[in-house]
Amino acid sequence: MVMRITNNMKTQNAKNNIFRITEMVNNAQERLITGKKVNRPSDDPIGMRQIMTLRTDGAKQGQFIRNSEYSANFLSHADSVVDSLQKLAGEARSLAIQQANYLPNQQQRVSSANQVDLWISEAFSLANSTFGSRHVFGGQNSATDPLQNSASGAIYVGDNQEITVEVNDGNNVGINLVGSDVFAADLNADIDSNTLISNFHRGSGVSAGQVSITNRLGATANVTIGAGYTVGQVISAVNSSGLNVTASINSTGDGISITDSNANPTGNLLIQDVGTGTTARELGIIGNAVQSIDGIKAQTGVTGSTALTLLNGGSGITLSDVSVLNGAASGTISFTGATTVQDVLDTFNNAGLNLNATLNSAGNGLQISSATGSTVPVVLDIGTGSTASDLGLGGAKNFFAVMTSLKTALENNDARAASGLVESLGAVSGHLSSIRGIVGSRVNMVESNVDALTITKENAAELVALTENDDFAASATDLAAYETALNASLATTARIIQPSLVDFLR
Repeated sequence: MVMRITNNMKTQNAKNNIFRITEMVNNAQERLITGKKVNRPSDDPIGMRQIMTLRTDGAKQGQFIRNSEYSANFLSHADSVVDSLQKLAGEARSLAIQQANYLPNQQQRVSSANQVDLWISEAFSLANSTFGSRHVFGGQNSATDPLQNSASGAIYVGDNQEITVEVNDGNNVGINLVGSDVFAADLNADIDSNTLISNFHRGSGVSAGQVSITNRLGATANVTIGAGYTVGQVISAVNSSGLNVTASINSTGDGISITDSNANPTGNLLIQDVGTGTTARELGIIGNAVQSIDGIKAQTGVTGSTALTLLNGGSGITLSDVSVLNGAASGTISFTGATTVQDVLDTFNNAGLNLNATLNSAGNGLQISSATGSTVPVVLDIGTGSTASDLGLGGAKNFFAVMTSLKTALENNDARAASGLVESLGAVSGHLSSIRGIVGSRVNMVESNVDALTITKENAAELVALTENDDFAASATDLAAYETALNASLATTARIIQPSLVDFLR
């Protein structure tokens, strides 16, 4: 069948061709101006998806690189500080060797004690050093200096939590050093049902008051907490509130957690203080959660009744024999049958070596002195044991305790103690060397990670360029061809579309 081709059909077809070629010209011009062949998802849906994925990966890798560089700088600073501490320990050991013989007189030893005192002051500054706003050795506690001077000498008041930074997918690196692992022991006791809340926060305790609990069904009750309560009594008070909420010691053993067991909840579990009280906050259970509030670390102070199994973050301390030198008295002490901190103190005090063992003022370590006051006791680990070090009495982890003992020994003209402390200072130096090894391995890992991430990021950028960037020469050739085609189309259209009656009537 023959179809009649009207002028309107010819006009519409000509316009469509002109519009199509014009669009091709515009697209070619856009590619040349932007330098990209994919400027919007419609240009290449699959390619745009690849570009977005690669750019997201590149941004994430860029953040990992920044995290890694920060971690490397933080760790390098920590290594520098530990190196300085190790040098001080080495100088102190050399001084102790020199002063341990009977040639120096009392005046010379007092002068040497002054030198040790200067080293201790320098070490205090190093131990409390910061990188940016973070203390290098304070754990996650950045509010106060982790090492403080007290009546008991240098004590560690930071926490035992590691700061970790994600440097790759699922790969975290610890960047800080916990002071109790470096220069001052922390017995770091967990809690049990018999722990008094008055021992929370290193003995600062929890104020008496009321805690408001609103369960997930909207019911509220005020729970009264006494200042003399044990953890068990706090748990019992919460569990008796009638709200179907359960209090217990948290999974890490260092705080109280509360869980709402109500079915078909209509809101969150809410715990807050009543009025101007601070009991809930001090217990570490204040919060608003979907179901459970996992209490913060109680940082309980150690007492004589604290079980040895609760120390060291709940891992406990395995006691081994120690050697004690106290003037003319010396001997080996065994802790057979000891189950509490008081048992350990009694073992020292009843050893017949003129010892006076007590808890330090922070409640996180032991301290030992001579009952006569004229000598300086030196407690040494035997073989591979670490009891003296773990208890804060000397040894590898107690830079400041050993340095302070050396200072006192020199002031008292106690050559025997100076001689015994040579071994302790050697243990301190060796421990600091091992710490530097740990830091060094972390720095190497982080720096290698930066190299790998940089390569991966550059490869992703190249893939984005291959998918997104335009071929300039090809687009310029296309533009010239499209413009020629457009001009030809316009000229041809002008000739083939003849004037109609309408044109003569205008």
